[in-house]
Amino acid sequence: MSKRKVTPETLEESAKLRTLWDQRKLKLGLKQDTFGETYKVGNQSAVGQFLRGVTPISLKAAIGFAKGLQCEISDFSPRLAAQASEIASAVDASMIDVGPQGDPPESSEERPKLRRYRVKFSNGVGVGIEEDSEMPLVEFDASVLRDFDVTPRTGVVVGYTGDSNSPTIPDGGGLAVVLLEAEARIRTGRFHAFRLGNDLLFKRLMRLPDGSLLATSDNPKYPPIVIDKKRKSEFDLIGYLRGICIKID
Repeated sequence: MSKRKVTPETLEESAKLRTLWDQRKLKLGLKQDTFGETYKVGNQSAVGQFLRGVTPISLKAAIGFAKGLQCEISDFSPRLAAQASEIASAVDASMIDVGPQGDPPESSEERPKLRRYRVKFSNGVGVGIEEDSEMPLVEFDASVLRDFDVTPRTGVVVGYTGDSNSPTIPDGGGLAVVLLEAEARIRTGRFHAFRLGNDLLFKRLMRLPDGSLLATSDNPKYPPIVIDKKRKSEFDLIGYLRGICIKID
């Protein structure tokens, strides 16, 4: 594939991106070397080339810059925003519907079982939606589910990865129990499981006075995310994080 050429349009996009960078880098504590690695933009040289217009901004880089700068792709590139929208519209919304269907799985009262789905939530900056097919049921001691306040009808097991909520949620990856509710609502300060665009996330949520949502991590190196009116259409609340499974027998 040939390298995309620099054009007046791509130079204008880079100029707008550089303006956003200069406006927000101090407030957000951004540095080019760590930014590129954290938000999957590339190394320090790549970040600088995108900002200077030496290299036209790719869609992957645009997504990373938008996350890191807490802005919309359209703020610096309507062209790439349109591409991202086309891709997002192709994602079937049912892919993140991990709610139990029909009757709960059969299990004993002493060793109840929960459904497990082949999806992975990010305990970091976001991971793409994966296949949501069911996996083998996960068996628990009844006392564990009582502590989690879930039942085979209301709880599901999903995967997670990342360190954004360390030390509250252990680094790396594992399995988490999510409580699903038909009428899910924001519970200030609690960990929620939600979709934002094409990402599945575990974050604490609170509602701001203007109606926006603030998503925060327990690890201070991860900046908060503001889900304003522009992003509300990308947001779906799935449920509440009730427990982490360090080990499953």
